Amino acid sequence: MKIAKDPPRRIVTLEWNAEDVGDVFMSQFRGKDVEPYEGIEYPAAHFEEPLDSHLRGDYVLADSKKIGVATGKTYAYYERRMISLAVIDRQYGTEGKDVVVLWGSPGRSQKEIRAKVARYPYYDEEYRNETFDTERIPRPKQDPLRK
Repeated sequence: MKIAKDPPRRIVTLEWNAEDVGDVFMSQFRGKDVEPYEGIEYPAAHFEEPLDSHLRGDYVLADSKKIGVATGKTYAYYERRMISLAVIDRQYGTEGKDVVVLWGSPGRSQKEIRAKVARYPYYDEEYRNETFDTERIPRPKQDPLRK
């Protein structure tokens, strides 16, 4: 209960820097003499492989020290950006704060991807599954599921 009253970490959304994400993709095409960064899977790949093959945790850094872990990265279609959830030290959890996601497995080529702390939950209420009224979805008049 004491920790719940004053938690040392908080959940935030991270918006990944587009140029750094692009650099990870471009590294795959720099020739055989340059080790590429670990690839970032495109969202469509999640439907073709088991979910657990995509679970990962990447360190979040600020001021050159580890402040937390980013998980569950995804492409936010409407915002046209890569985002992830992160659990980070509370003092770094202010919206707009610059942090770094250390992308890639230890022992391989790793990329520091700049990111900004964003609000959590990231999406407005009207897009969240638990509050969305499915009756607002347009349906044809002869929909057999509707009476």
